[in-house]
Amino acid sequence: MHETHLGGIDLNLLLALDVLLAEGSVTRAAARLGRTQPAVSRMLGRLRDVFGDPLLVRDGALMRATPRGEALREPVRRVLRAIETEVLAPEDFDPATAQRSFTLASADFAEAALLPPALARIAHEGPGTDIVLERADLGLSELADRVDLFLAPLYRPHTALRTLRLGDEPFACLVWEGHPAEVLDLETYVRFPHVLVAPRGTPGGIVDDQLARMGLSRRVALRTRSFLAAPQFLVGTDRVLTLPRRTAEVAAKRLPLRLLTPPLPIPAFTLQLAWHERWHNEPGHRWLRRVLTETIRPLLDPSD
Repeated sequence: MHETHLGGIDLNLLLALDVLLAEGSVTRAAARLGRTQPAVSRMLGRLRDVFGDPLLVRDGALMRATPRGEALREPVRRVLRAIETEVLAPEDFDPATAQRSFTLASADFAEAALLPPALARIAHEGPGTDIVLERADLGLSELADRVDLFLAPLYRPHTALRTLRLGDEPFACLVWEGHPAEVLDLETYVRFPHVLVAPRGTPGGIVDDQLARMGLSRRVALRTRSFLAAPQFLVGTDRVLTLPRRTAEVAAKRLPLRLLTPPLPIPAFTLQLAWHERWHNEPGHRWLRRVLTETIRPLLDPSD
């Protein structure tokens, strides 16, 4: 019994067999395949070796399929059709009809100040698209598996990540509208107690580093992990809060707070999208990245 193993078959031979069976002629098959007649004859020889059967035999000017060749006609055609339509066909994604879920790891300040218009557009363009929001500190370690995108400042480079700059975010200060300070100069800034947002739960940060360079320090009266909760802790107090400007603007519209300019130079940070290399060419992922980019960039850089 002749055994045939897939590992020993060049799939181009199946294409040649399909054309040979259809044409019944090496010459015509060569013309359709764009090969020379000797090349197609060699392919037929290899096919005969693979299947242990002549497959086609001479009958006058043409060639006729043997029973084995005839039995292979439809299976070979089905295999080739499946390769064309299911393997080689370009992957497509239509957000209007897709049923899909994406997980986005984001800092909570971005959720409040930057994501709402993007999520509204996603709901409009992709009504069957579900979004799961995770904490940003879960993102980098899980981008290859259950997290699709990471939206936050990236402090640690990673060889397997793709990144896309969305824009720069400056800082602003917030105080209660009844705060005793009318202006926020440097002396006033360090004199009053502060609320510190520490997403990783550790003290210190860019403001404290800048103050230390100036030979100054501040008292942190309250430390929290949440950018969204922090502004509420100012109401009725003399505390000062420094946080991303757009988040401060959102809070100032909702709460009795005043928005002030920091009295010391605090470098803006760059907000980025990051994703694992394995997702880069996936059509649904490309659509999600495009929507986020087109809606968030104008918010961060209105002049772009």
